[in-house]
Amino acid sequence: MGVKMMGRIRSAGLGTFLNVGMGIVFIIAAVIVVMSVNDSMHRQALIEAQSKARIILDRNLATHTYFSQIMKPSIFAWSEPFRTKEYFDHTWMSSTYAIREIEKYFKSITPSRYSFKDAAIDARSPENEADEYERAFLEKLAIDKKLESESTVRTLGGEPYLVVLRKGEVMEASCLKCHSNPKDAPQGLTDYYGSERSFNRKAGDMVSAVSLRIPLAEAYAEANIFSLKLSAILLAVLACLFAIQYWLYRRYLLQPLNVMREKANEIATHEGHLGDQIPQPFGRELGELTTTFNEMSVKLRHDRDHLEELVDQRTEALRESEEIFSQFMNYSPIYVFFKDENIKSIRLSKNYTEMLGRPISELLGKNMDDLFPSDLAKRMVADDRRILKEGKKIEIEEELNGRFYSTIKFPIYREGKSAYLAGFTVDITERKRMEEEKRRLEERSHKLVDDVFRFIPEGVLVFSRKMELLRQNQAFRELVSGYARRLGFAEDELENLIIDKVKAGLRDNNIKEIKIARKHETGKQT
Repeated sequence: MGVKMMGRIRSAGLGTFLNVGMGIVFIIAAVIVVMSVNDSMHRQALIEAQSKARIILDRNLATHTYFSQIMKPSIFAWSEPFRTKEYFDHTWMSSTYAIREIEKYFKSITPSRYSFKDAAIDARSPENEADEYERAFLEKLAIDKKLESESTVRTLGGEPYLVVLRKGEVMEASCLKCHSNPKDAPQGLTDYYGSERSFNRKAGDMVSAVSLRIPLAEAYAEANIFSLKLSAILLAVLACLFAIQYWLYRRYLLQPLNVMREKANEIATHEGHLGDQIPQPFGRELGELTTTFNEMSVKLRHDRDHLEELVDQRTEALRESEEIFSQFMNYSPIYVFFKDENIKSIRLSKNYTEMLGRPISELLGKNMDDLFPSDLAKRMVADDRRILKEGKKIEIEEELNGRFYSTIKFPIYREGKSAYLAGFTVDITERKRMEEEKRRLEERSHKLVDDVFRFIPEGVLVFSRKMELLRQNQAFRELVSGYARRLGFAEDELENLIIDKVKAGLRDNNIKEIKIARKHETGKQT
């Protein structure tokens, strides 16, 4: 399946491939732009929600502060003379109740989906009871005294909300009358709220946290709608750009290439179109390509018109080359051979007739077994196969009918492979005989010198021109041995001393006499 798909892709036109590729690039670019804008608008909606949250929190904090620190103390002072101990009125004595009711009234005249409450653990009013997230924040406030606020985006009821929590009231000593012991609280309070919730508080306890929830769904929806509109605009713009570039591409690239292709087909199928020209298109690159094509067409026409002349020239050149090569093979003083990949002779120099005693026509196309003795043929076949396999030159010496031959064999390559084998053979019989005669003469000379040295009574030393000791006779060794005993020298020491003195004299060319005295007791010689 994958092979078929790759085949279809390769067989598709260049124009289709490029246009589909550019279309994909345009679409990817549009998607990236829209996603970036949508993400930026979501972040902007969150920033605006956080700004709105700060305003709402600050307004409610100001209201709560005014109620707790100004209005409620004034009413308490004014009503002190005629207010009984058991009197309680939540409408002005509970700041939490007042803030909650103000928020309800505000929402009734200004519809808004945000929610606000003084969240507390074990709150007197169920409407102010902290949920799990708010309870966790209150526990953090109890541990971390520096913590002031916290915000996050939560999904509540399937919709996203910005939730902001801020540190609320701390229990003061003046409030313990209503929050410490139910028995000490006013009768009116326990009658209204009961005697179980929001009691047993202590001064300094973190009582509540201000919890604000601002919906983000509408802002996100607006961002998504804007993204869709932007996508439509971008797609329209990209479609226009794609259409423009497609027209330009077809007009200034594909059409000239099609003209060139059609003309090439005409030239290939009808010789009469050889030499035809195509007009110059727009653009430097296509112009250069068209110029090259036209030059090629003209040259093909010229070559076609002069083909017979060219063939005659090549044939004459080949004939001359063959004649030269044949003369070389006829008059070569060395033996020259060529073999095919089956190690059969395909060309031989004429002097092989003298070597093998048969005409060349009977030697061509033969195996080695047909031309040489079996042992020699086996060695030659093994060498030839090794050359064709390894592609290396070798040099060997062979003996045939009492004569010696030196042969160099090497491969001839075709298309990077060893296809033929060639070589040169030289008759080295005379050289072998001369080497053997030289060896015998050297042996005789060495024997004669040894005999002469043996009977010379004086000591004789023979040096090379490089002052290397070549030989010494027996008389010299006996003289050294005798002098060594009389003069108190070791034989090796005296021999080396005499040889060094002779070398020094030979270098200075002034040898007259060498005197060696007996050693002193100190071991030095004079």
